[in-house]
Formats: sequence, structure tokens, C-alpha cells
Amino acid sequence: MTKPNYRGEAQLLSWSDTPAGRKITFLLPDEGEEHPFKPFKTGPKYGQAFAVITQPVDYDNPEGEGEPKAGEPVKSVAGYAKAPPTESQICGMLCNDPGFQEWVAESYAGIWDGWRRDRPGACLTEICTIVTREIVGVQSRSELDRPTPTNTHIESWQALRAQYEIDTGKIAEKRR
Repeated sequence: MTKPNYRGEAQLLSWSDTPAGRKITFLLPDEGEEHPFKPFKTGPKYGQAFAVITQPVDYDNPEGEGEPKAGEPVKSVAGYAKAPPTESQICGMLCNDPGFQEWVAESYAGIWDGWRRDRPGACLTEICTIVTREIVGVQSRSELDRPTPTNTHIESWQALRAQYEIDTGKIAEKRR
């Protein structure tokens, strides 16, 4: 692999779409003794090809925004967007999903059937929620949003969710 000839900031001066192709013009800082692109051929026919990666610089937040935390609103171009769902919200949505209900009923038939007998008038969402809480080891789904020193309940929930997604083809199984 060749050594990079330039690494640093540049200011975008112009861009255009022309019949000859897309063109961009960057202004580089006047640092260094020689222009970093001076040794290379230019022009549409014999110009040197370069691997280019660009990323806008945000001087107000040089570390970047980072990943949004669950339950925290995120800034979008149009303003504030909905916050990403929390683990308890995801659990609630899945327990309301007929596909997840069927998978839990088949995968944990003993627990499912026991709760169906104990609560004959309960809807499938309620049974699925109760069974899921029992499998994961929580009294309330909200516990999935509260870390503990061991986090076993969160790990159990994430393993249950991952197994459901693997079994139903929503994600591919990880290979070792």
C-alpha cells in the first residue's frame, strides 16, 4: 500500500456536475515546503487516480455527535426526531407482534401453556409479556432499561431477542 501524500483539512471551494463528470475544488492550507500534489500528473486522460475519503469538520463538536442513547432525542436536519426506542419499548413492541407471540409460544411451550391455564381470559400480548418477563428474569419490562452490576437480565433479553431474530431469519446467525 502506498503512503498517503496528503492528510489534513481542506476547504471545499466548488463542486459541479458537467458532461465531463463531477468535479470538486478544494483549497489546501499553505503548509509544507512543496504542494502535496505537485509530483502527480493531472488532466482527464492521464491524471493520477487517488483514493479519497472526506468527512465534514464540525469545529463546534470535534469529537462528533456519537451514538444517540436510547430514550434521548436526536437532532436531525428537520429538528428533533424521535428518540431511538429503549429496550423496554422494543420488548413491548415485540410482545405485541403476532410473530413473536407465536415464536415464544412454540419455543417456551411449557411456560406459555402454564400461563394460558392460569389466565384463561388473557390476550396473547399479555401472556407473551408475562412469559417474556419470566424468561428474562424481570418483574417489569422497565428493568431492561436499568443497568445493574451484573446486567444478567439485559443480557438474557438481548439473547432472547437475538435468538428470535435468528430463528425467524430477521438476522443471519453469527459464525465463529
